[in-house]
Amino acid sequence: YVEFADKASVAQALSLSGQSLGGFPVSVQLTQAEKNRAAQQTAQMAQQSRPMKLYVSNIHLKVTDEDIRPVFSAFGEILSLEIKTDHRHKSKGYGFVEFKKEIDAIGAMQQLNELEILGQKIKVTAADQPGSAVIGPSAPNGNVREHDGNGSGGGHHYPHAAMPGS
Repeated sequence: YVEFADKASVAQALSLSGQSLGGFPVSVQLTQAEKNRAAQQTAQMAQQSRPMKLYVSNIHLKVTDEDIRPVFSAFGEILSLEIKTDHRHKSKGYGFVEFKKEIDAIGAMQQLNELEILGQKIKVTAADQPGSAVIGPSAPNGNVREHDGNGSGGGHHYPHAAMPGS
């Protein structure tokens, strides 16, 4: 094993692999630890530049896509932004924002979670996190049931749905 003081020497040494030294071919390669470090750095760079979708809940019912877009676009390029609406085009109080780069989405999530808009603190989480899926009565925020206008509570109950293991 040979250890170099500067990285430029490593590249020079790697270029000598396969050349003859005393009649024998020289094999020069990175140690396994260096290969792992290089692969980890490459993976981190790729991860930071891939798209990431955020789930935004507790949005005031009067806030529109156009209102909230500048708030999120301050953190980076947005691929899509949608506040979900019902069949009457009234806000359901939650939506999704997809950033081109994961690193931008993470910054937005850290800075905008608990931001107060029209007197309500929005919640911003990764859309693909376990537990953030929008399913049934536990979805998306308390306001939807309070403001659905029919007094039913807004939750969906499926009394005949089979549960795993039943």
